[in-house]
Amino acid sequence: MKILAGLAFAAFMIAGNAFGGVAYVVGTCGTFSNPAPNSPLTGTWVCPTAASLGISGSLTVASEFVSYDSDYSNGLNSSVTTVTKWAFSGAGLAFAADTTTSTGSGSSGPAVSSDGLTLNPFQVLPPVLLAGFYNNASSFGTVTVNWTNSATVGSAIQATGYAQIVYDYNTPNTSPEPVSMLLFGTGLLTLSLVGRKKFARK
Repeated sequence: MKILAGLAFAAFMIAGNAFGGVAYVVGTCGTFSNPAPNSPLTGTWVCPTAASLGISGSLTVASEFVSYDSDYSNGLNSSVTTVTKWAFSGAGLAFAADTTTSTGSGSSGPAVSSDGLTLNPFQVLPPVLLAGFYNNASSFGTVTVNWTNSATVGSAIQATGYAQIVYDYNTPNTSPEPVSMLLFGTGLLTLSLVGRKKFARK
């Protein structure tokens, strides 16, 4: 009877894992390097599509967001402030624009978002996700990022910035069909309980 009960438990565990899972993939939209103090640098990036990152066929996008940040190293002890203006389009993102501001001397401190977003730390588990502000999408699409970076105070600046696109996607079932396994497990559990009662009467 213990064997039947054990088999029933295993069937329930398989059924619980048979509904697939969620994984994510990261693509780089672009990077910039701005060595000229007080000279605005502008650009546009088109982020990789979900399909170009391998989300196709039986895989479907579950969620999407853009991660972005900028900072600098100065080489001098004078105070420096850099401003990066971001604009996003192509998906239903929570924020269509943001401005990140960094200040410091030899190197910048953490950037501050005008939208009040939190700077999330570097994610070391693969795929690697750089530190950045997360702009979540309510409707999915290919994101275009427009940006302008400039130093408002100071000189001898080397500013850098980047944006990444992150797609969470649903993985297909690779286990037996879950409803069948639940029925199978229920049947085994019932047999083990009935058998136990019969032995108890003897």
